[in-house]
Amino acid sequence: GLKGLISYVELHPDFTQKEYEAFAKGLYESQDHIVTNIALLKDTTITYVYPYNLNRLAIGRDLALEEGQRNFIRYTKNTRKSIMDAPVELIQGGEGIVVRSPLIVEGEYWGQVSFVFDYYAALETTGMLDLDEENRIQLTFINPLNGKLKTVWANHEEPLTDPVIKSIRLYDTSMKLYGMPREGWNGFSDLFYF
Repeated sequence: GLKGLISYVELHPDFTQKEYEAFAKGLYESQDHIVTNIALLKDTTITYVYPYNLNRLAIGRDLALEEGQRNFIRYTKNTRKSIMDAPVELIQGGEGIVVRSPLIVEGEYWGQVSFVFDYYAALETTGMLDLDEENRIQLTFINPLNGKLKTVWANHEEPLTDPVIKSIRLYDTSMKLYGMPREGWNGFSDLFYF
């Protein structure tokens, strides 16, 4: 999805909102309502959105000027790397997972594409929530902006003892999934099938 949109923009950088919507609609509908919106930023300003009617007021906003967005926008622009953040309090309400990727046209930075995923729908799709009752689980990543560990989701407060650890890569973000049986390592666990 995301890579297809990036390729589309890189090959056709001069498109209209209508052309963008036609392409983005297919991506959006193929994601089973996990993606809540897809935005394209020319440089750092939201220029194209989908779905348009729900997000049209965002067009024209320069996210490099917004307190909560500024550092992520600049990171993607300056490093030409994708970045993910979660959970993010969304302007339209609720929580999301936001992925931003740079758009490079003819070797030059053109802008960014932003996918916003519904936080709970995305977690549910991974199957993590199905393991919730019998296991203690934590999904983390290192925030490249400050080098600190950030928890995307966890169903416990206490530290895990000898968890199973699975590395996951989402675009340019390395994540770690930690899990162990809620009662400790004293028998069979579904976690062996990670």
